[in-house]
Amino acid sequence: IFSCRLSRALFNFNSFLLNDAMDSLTACFFAVLICLPCRGNAQLSFVQLRESSYFLPFNEGLFRGIQTAFAEANAEGGVHGYSLQLKRANTSEIFSMNVSSPSSFLGLLGDVVSASSLPGLRHLPADLPVLGRIVPDGVDADADAIGHIAIRAALRDEVLALVDFAAQWLKLHSFGVLYENSSLGLLGMAAAVDALEEIHLGVVLTVLYDAKSMSAALGALQHPSACTIQALLVLGRPGVLLEMANLARSGPCSPNATLTWSLAALEGSELFSPQNDLYISQVVPSTQVLTSDLFGSSLPWSLSPAEVEGYLIGQLAIGVLRREIATQVLNRSHFLEVLQSSGCFPVGGVTLGPFTADCPQGLRQVWISHLNASNGVEWLREYSFNFPNGSCHGNASALQKYLLFGQSVALSGSAGSDGQELRAGLLSAFEEQNRLGGIFGAQLRLVTLDDGYNPAVAVSNVQQLLQRGVYGIAGMYGTATSLAAVPLLSAVGVPLLGPLSGSMDLRQPFNPYVVSVRASYNDEAAAMVDFLTSVKFITRFSVFFQNDSYGLSGVAGLERALASIGLSLLSRGMYSRNTVEVTQAVRDIVGQALPQVPQVIVMFSLPDAMLSFVRLAVQMLPSETVFMLASPADGEKSAFLLGNLTANVYSMQVMPPFWGSGFAFVQAFQASMNALGFGILADWVSLEAYTVGRVITNTLQRLGPSTLFDRSSFISTVYNSSVYVLEDITVGPYQWGCNQGLREVWVSEMGGGTYSDVEGYSFDFSQSCFSDTTSLRRPLIFGLCATLSGPNAETAVLFQQGLEAAFSTINANGGIGGHMLHVLAVDDGGSAELASNLSSRLIHTERVYGMFGGSLGATAAAIARQCVSNGVPYIGPMSGSAALRTHFERSVLFLRGSVREELMAIVSDLFARGIRTVSLVSSTPESLSVRHILELALQSFGLSLRSFGTSLSAAVAGLGASAEAIVVDLDAAAVTQALGPLLQQSHQGLAAVLYILSTAGPERVLTGLSVVKGTLGSIFMTQVLPLPCNATCPDALRYSSLVGSYESAMKSSNSSAAVGPSSLEGFLVGQLTAQALRNVVVGNFTTTALASSFYDTVVFEMGGVVLGPFSDIACVVSSSEGCECNQGMHEVWLSQVVAASSGGGLSFQYAGVFPGGNSSDETSSFSWSTCGVVISLPQTGGSSGGPSVVAIVLPIVAAFMVGLTILLWKLTSNYRKMRKLLSDEALAVKCAEAIAVLQFEELEYLRMLSSPNRIQQ
Repeated sequence: IFSCRLSRALFNFNSFLLNDAMDSLTACFFAVLICLPCRGNAQLSFVQLRESSYFLPFNEGLFRGIQTAFAEANAEGGVHGYSLQLKRANTSEIFSMNVSSPSSFLGLLGDVVSASSLPGLRHLPADLPVLGRIVPDGVDADADAIGHIAIRAALRDEVLALVDFAAQWLKLHSFGVLYENSSLGLLGMAAAVDALEEIHLGVVLTVLYDAKSMSAALGALQHPSACTIQALLVLGRPGVLLEMANLARSGPCSPNATLTWSLAALEGSELFSPQNDLYISQVVPSTQVLTSDLFGSSLPWSLSPAEVEGYLIGQLAIGVLRREIATQVLNRSHFLEVLQSSGCFPVGGVTLGPFTADCPQGLRQVWISHLNASNGVEWLREYSFNFPNGSCHGNASALQKYLLFGQSVALSGSAGSDGQELRAGLLSAFEEQNRLGGIFGAQLRLVTLDDGYNPAVAVSNVQQLLQRGVYGIAGMYGTATSLAAVPLLSAVGVPLLGPLSGSMDLRQPFNPYVVSVRASYNDEAAAMVDFLTSVKFITRFSVFFQNDSYGLSGVAGLERALASIGLSLLSRGMYSRNTVEVTQAVRDIVGQALPQVPQVIVMFSLPDAMLSFVRLAVQMLPSETVFMLASPADGEKSAFLLGNLTANVYSMQVMPPFWGSGFAFVQAFQASMNALGFGILADWVSLEAYTVGRVITNTLQRLGPSTLFDRSSFISTVYNSSVYVLEDITVGPYQWGCNQGLREVWVSEMGGGTYSDVEGYSFDFSQSCFSDTTSLRRPLIFGLCATLSGPNAETAVLFQQGLEAAFSTINANGGIGGHMLHVLAVDDGGSAELASNLSSRLIHTERVYGMFGGSLGATAAAIARQCVSNGVPYIGPMSGSAALRTHFERSVLFLRGSVREELMAIVSDLFARGIRTVSLVSSTPESLSVRHILELALQSFGLSLRSFGTSLSAAVAGLGASAEAIVVDLDAAAVTQALGPLLQQSHQGLAAVLYILSTAGPERVLTGLSVVKGTLGSIFMTQVLPLPCNATCPDALRYSSLVGSYESAMKSSNSSAAVGPSSLEGFLVGQLTAQALRNVVVGNFTTTALASSFYDTVVFEMGGVVLGPFSDIACVVSSSEGCECNQGMHEVWLSQVVAASSGGGLSFQYAGVFPGGNSSDETSSFSWSTCGVVISLPQTGGSSGGPSVVAIVLPIVAAFMVGLTILLWKLTSNYRKMRKLLSDEALAVKCAEAIAVLQFEELEYLRMLSSPNRIQQ
């Protein structure tokens, strides 16, 4: 020994002092030469203890690995001149050696011993180093032995690695533990339970097995509850580990993955059994994973795990020896001191240590291998379990934490597509948060179970999920399934988050453990009714529903909303859950509604049943029938199923508009779905689930790390946090008492196999937890019955356009007290009988608030009879028939003057023009009435009717030499048909002045004459309303406000609508109706109240046009004509047909020449003061060359009557106001008496009444 130490010292000395001139080869030769005497004798021996055949294959592998390490060292000259030797010996052979002398052997390496032999080995010297001992059936490999130095990680560390790998890498969250009834099995089970509790994933099933009798364990593994296990940990002693793993996988429900610890590798050849999805923890790296320079180029790449572990054991011994021999005398105690004080020992790419007295373990890492039938054993290169820095063992508290949420939905069956989308939406929200680091480091996980839309299965699923320890249940599908789960969850304080159900039973009474995101079915129903009534103007509802809690909840909400606006269901039809048999439902809906027909059918159903229903219903219902689908149905699937089926199908949506959406939140959702490859599943259902997921993650972030896993804190945070702002949508506020988040509902339209959002509409109730049906307003629907087709339809069509333009403008400004106005038009074809029938249908079936229309006298009379008999206002009849005004009818309210006023204006004008010869051409049903009125008007001016006929051509042919006038009462077609040839023959126009009554239709006359070639001459036409003309018109300033609002409304409502007298009349009728409605108390919109409003308001002013006074009381002054007055206009205009100033064609311009005025006057209308023109016949004959006395006095009388009428209106108006304001009965009587006797001194009384203070007194 001395010789070897001397030679070593000389070698070291020469290597440092060798100068440049000395040959290095000589120096090396000298050193080797003096060392030769000791090389053959200087050996360091280690012993591997071997017990008979106990795990002999693994023991052999360890031996070969150690020998490989020693051979490498010896090939390089040993360790400071010592060669290394590994011996084999059993226990008795070891004790026969001189165990106290290091020269006999320095220590034990790579033992594989049984726990039963450990007591005997404790008699060995206490300072004897033991490196890499494995005790397969013991706990922590005799950790109490002072000299025991472990290479591999502890079994507890392996369990932590297996749990972490299954949860983080395989993304499994349901664990079972199959463990042996031994101290080792109990150790493994305890470690697994602790690890899973630490990361908040539960153990579904633990099964104890006995190696001698495994039947009980097998029975437990074949129980249905084992089907919920995703990851099965098999923990026990080697010998039957692989057998147990194989048996566990042979049951009816094989787990996703079976995992066991490295002791299974001790089973030798059994390790390579062709098992798929069997994972084994490995305590040493594999040559498949690590680079070739780890062990040196001489190390073969086919080393087994046992050989690698043996190699590491040998390298550790070599490393310690190199450090020890270089400094001290070699002995065992010093060997351990050097090991524990030298820090880490790098071996290629692996680090062993640092070793300390408290941590005699080398490797701080665990790997995973995968047993695969086709590839054998594969080490997973991407995964390794690394201990925390500075830790001797793995720490469960340092494992990745998880927040596990459960979901029970229909993944199969009729609702399967919805369930798939719900799962995808939740996952996208969770993974989006996981990519950002999770929630304070904890990753979110979702376990989804299929309930097939069956409440009983859903309950079973929830029970299983609770056993797994889920944090909450999220995104359940359906009302019945969700309601069935609530008692289970509330009892244990687990929240039900964002169920896809709008049932009020999940909202009231308030349950804090149910957190809803979507709007309720009541809210959807309110939105449906609002959309269908205020936008589609529908009032006849039927319902098709699924006969379960979902369908019944929807029907209840619909009935509630309809009742709030005075409507009810016409009929209902239902079908059974999970079926598509809908024939009886269609029959019930159609049959129960008779004799009426529903305008809309609201559907609380799933897509497949909806498709069957719509396909059958469209064959039995009118084509305009609307189908409205509630939101829980899969919108995309519904649209796809409908395909190109011709039907008016809409769907409610509780999520923001989706396609082409400008919502940043929706765009974030689409990006998140695409990131997971779920883009094909992106629609409203998955968007709802994504919203639920975002609310969950947002709430968790508000908790903080200390309370993250406390469910009660989660619940409190939901209701105390109030509002969630997710990009540009707001969820909440949640409050104690309000568990619903979203406060808005949207509508989409389906067609052509797809669907689109209804732009500009949403139902917002953000100021309350649930929608308030008192905010709903029934539409005020009016009927229009007129000649809307055929050659004489133009006037009525233009009237309709003007009426709709007025209503559209009013609706755009909120309607009347929130009530939208709508015109329901029907075509009577000019038939009085049809007009009567259609009016009756509108009144009784459509329940209209009033009627418009009546293009002809006969049709107007028919409509009037229906309205009078049913007490429905008939507003602004289009006819000027004098017969309609013969008797005062309170329900009939005229806008325009009658033919009587038009004829009086014509006579007044022609008389001013010096025309004394007048003829009449009339072929209308009211020809005799027109003739009689004209004759009376002419007589009032001392004139008479020259001729009466039905042919305009004949009248023109019979013209005399003097100036003559022809009054024309024909339709436009007859006028243009007669005038065409006459104008073409005349180069200077007709000799006569033509006066055409407005009933011919102003626009139709212009259209007809515009194609006639020739000189027009003097063709005039009466107008019952001011002309919509430019600033050059005489009355332009007076009516500028009216014309401006009219033209703007026409442009907004219908850009192609013609601007002209007929549409202006419709517009004014609409505005008059709206003004009368505004004076009705909101909520009291009845036909009686509407008619009364005209007479209570008395006078209406609209952009310079004064309508009224309307009056339904007896005359105060007995001599007044028409004291009961139901006519608005008191003016008639006269216009001339002229060439248009621009653009070609013809137009009208004011041309009236009335007593006291000419065409340049500011006003060029013929006006009167009474309800209608009073035609007074002269008492004596007058000269035909000048006006009669009556004609001269008439303007004076008219002026007096205007003043008297206004005074009467003011008295009446103030009297009514006083009756409403004052409770003093005596004063009311005094007012009545004062007004009854009209005396001049009471004008002062009127003046006082105008004072507010006086009214108060």
